Amino acid sequence: MIKKSCLIFTIIVMASFTVCVQQNIPTTVNFSYAPTNPTISDTIQFVGVCPNANETVDTWLWDFGDGNTSTDQQPQQQYTITGTYTIRLTIWKKDGSSESISKNIIVSVSPNNPPSSPELTASSISNKQPWIFYLFSASSNDSDGDIISYYFDWGDGTYTGWATDDHPFSRWLEHHSWNSPGIYAVKVKAKDKNDAKSEWSEPVNVTIDLSMEMPDFTITTIDNENFTLSEHRGKVVIIDFVDMICGWCDLQLDILKNVSKEKGDDIVIISIYIQQSHFNNPNTKENVTKKKEETGAEWTFAVDTLETKVTDEFIEGYTTHLSIPTIFVIDKDGYISFSHNKKVEKDELLEEINRIV
Repeated sequence: MIKKSCLIFTIIVMASFTVCVQQNIPTTVNFSYAPTNPTISDTIQFVGVCPNANETVDTWLWDFGDGNTSTDQQPQQQYTITGTYTIRLTIWKKDGSSESISKNIIVSVSPNNPPSSPELTASSISNKQPWIFYLFSASSNDSDGDIISYYFDWGDGTYTGWATDDHPFSRWLEHHSWNSPGIYAVKVKAKDKNDAKSEWSEPVNVTIDLSMEMPDFTITTIDNENFTLSEHRGKVVIIDFVDMICGWCDLQLDILKNVSKEKGDDIVIISIYIQQSHFNNPNTKENVTKKKEETGAEWTFAVDTLETKVTDEFIEGYTTHLSIPTIFVIDKDGYISFSHNKKVEKDELLEEINRIV
């Protein structure tokens, strides 16, 4: 009887010891992820870890805290909303047991990088004339792929911006004229859609010389007559560069119509439809003749061509970039006294004409 009792006691002790050991086995499953400080722009790589996983693990189950799950050992996940997410990894072992581990990760907004400092270029920077429009090119890029806007400081107290480029890795072209001699430091900066601004570009120093008499030109009008600039010395000449597909140009024609009625024989006006090399050029003699009839204009209309190249004398690089209408006022001595890119209002134009008549 004594031996039997000892045997029973021993079995009970061993069974109790075995249960205790099983309940205190440490969790061996773990996981890592990268990047460690993810944003909504990042694809997060998760890696599940368990000793001898190939031999011991039967199933992996990820719960990413946003309703998405995965059964891969190394899944990827991207969050669309910022916040703190609890990631839970559960494994089922081949012996029927399971283990879990949870970690919190914080997903933030993507850092916004400003565009690079623009590169500013010009075809030339010396021997420039007052009032003539010269072409400048600015280019920048944004590492986030954002659309870029450009802001030009022309060094004469005037600015142009923010002009938006439709492509994040392209350039922006802009014309500018100066109305007096001097050396002007031109610079430009860029910003992205989130208003992150670049540093200023390296300045480009532009030298504007003393005014010179405007080079003479002759152009054939739509009435098959020759218009020669020098033949109109002693009168104020308004040269209006326009285009058939420009709505602002039509508004400028209406303004010139009123100016023509008010100033009469004191001024000479010529509207020149710019030369274009693309297919289906709308600036044909027939179209311009019809436009003049529709407008009721009583001044001269003409079409510039690739042979006459009158536009080149006034607007540098206009075949690459042109903002129109563009108006020039030539005084009685043949000098440019005023120019304006885009529509100019009647009162401003009359003020200049009255000053030099």
